[in-house]
Amino acid sequence: MNESTANAIWDILVAECGLRDDQRNREHFVYNQTHEVVREWRFQGALGFGGKFWRSFGRWYVNNYREDETAERDAMIEKATARLTELKEKYRPAPFGVEISCARVVPAKSYG
Repeated sequence: MNESTANAIWDILVAECGLRDDQRNREHFVYNQTHEVVREWRFQGALGFGGKFWRSFGRWYVNNYREDETAERDAMIEKATARLTELKEKYRPAPFGVEISCARVVPAKSYG
């Protein structure tokens, strides 16, 4: 995932789920999402302690603990997940072992 996409995800969590837009936490989220596949990220926000962003099973979505469910939170989750799904449709990662260049496809650097 690139930084632009990770920041767009963060912006959705702020706008739809009441996540506090703290620069240090944003940087931590962006760094982790761009350097590894983090399947589950607890952000809490207005969804309570169990407010999480999920990047798993080919989907991007949010949810919270069942005991924290309310009609208002369910609406937040639905709206955020719809926006994340739309963003994911636009996101196309580079094939494994390939870096994308604006001009051409070049082999990825070997790190081993």
